[in-house]
Amino acid sequence: MKRCSRGDGRGFARDAGSACAAALCLVAAATTAERLKFPCAGEVVADRANVRAGRSLNYEIVATLERGERVTVTGLEGGWFGIVPPADVPLWVASRYVADGAVICGRLNVRAKPALKANVVGALSRGDRVEVVEEGVDWTRIRAPSSAACWVSAELIELHPRETAPGKPAAAGEEERPGPPASPPAERRPPPRVFEGTIRKADEAGVPGVRHRLVAGTLFRRTACLIVSETINIAYFEGDRVRVWGYEVARSPAGTPIVDVRRLEVE
Repeated sequence: MKRCSRGDGRGFARDAGSACAAALCLVAAATTAERLKFPCAGEVVADRANVRAGRSLNYEIVATLERGERVTVTGLEGGWFGIVPPADVPLWVASRYVADGAVICGRLNVRAKPALKANVVGALSRGDRVEVVEEGVDWTRIRAPSSAACWVSAELIELHPRETAPGKPAAAGEEERPGPPASPPAERRPPPRVFEGTIRKADEAGVPGVRHRLVAGTLFRRTACLIVSETINIAYFEGDRVRVWGYEVARSPAGTPIVDVRRLEVE
């Protein structure tokens, strides 16, 4: 399997005749999919098929499949087949929210690239186990979890509904893997907690990924909480007195709350 590519296997649609053929392929795939029970087996029928993080050409390419490769198709939406990500597709999570191979925050986005601007391809919840492939300071590469969903243009996949989908078969009584959800349900959670203090570098040991704390008080300074954020560059505000809003995601060995900061104001 190759992980980079410059095309989407759409070279055959270069004139009006081939464009009609492509449209007919999509209609046929959609009609067939309506009669299918997903997941089912599929086979790549183009020389090269890009696997993307979403259902359009604007999404990142996370892998490339070659003609004849088999995949597990989990659904059809808007002319794109959702597939189980290939085993070697590199997916990423923020390192600060993973400890000892488990998620330590309420909800952790799985991204196509190691960057906040990268598309989200799935989500994990507190306590979910992850298989770490490569651990970095800010981002950790993991094997694709069952919640991840990648997409391939439907015209590049031929369905084989009577064949067993590739991968480990479900055990007796085990439910089949569901197709990728359109969007996760909104979580009901209490309002964020509010903390005030000065941002300093963290000095507690045994808390991987936590680099800052919020110090309260003037005469008798104490650590109000340890703070992390996937969206705010907390290091930029070191030394500033601030008010933060966030959710407690864990506690340090010393019992100090670890807060995922969602909003920050300088006082």
